[in-house]
Amino acid sequence: MRSQYQAALAANPNLKFGQFIAANLIASNLNATHTNITTAAILSGLASGKNLGETLQGLGLSADEAKEAERAVRKAGKHKS
Repeated sequence: MRSQYQAALAANPNLKFGQFIAANLIASNLNATHTNITTAAILSGLASGKNLGETLQGLGLSADEAKEAERAVRKAGKHKS
């Protein structure tokens, strides 16, 4: 995963590792029902200067769905320790 992050960082020098992990988790969680939500699409949105919520809404989620996706990733991160 670190090598994938390094490649993404080359495309977006401002990308934080947490954002990269969130993009992967959200894409994994949502791609079955929202096929346009991929890690690459999320990373592209972040590289364009959008935040995660804006990116997800641009990919077709409602504001509430985007917030829920972000909340789920934060919750998953808290349980990993």
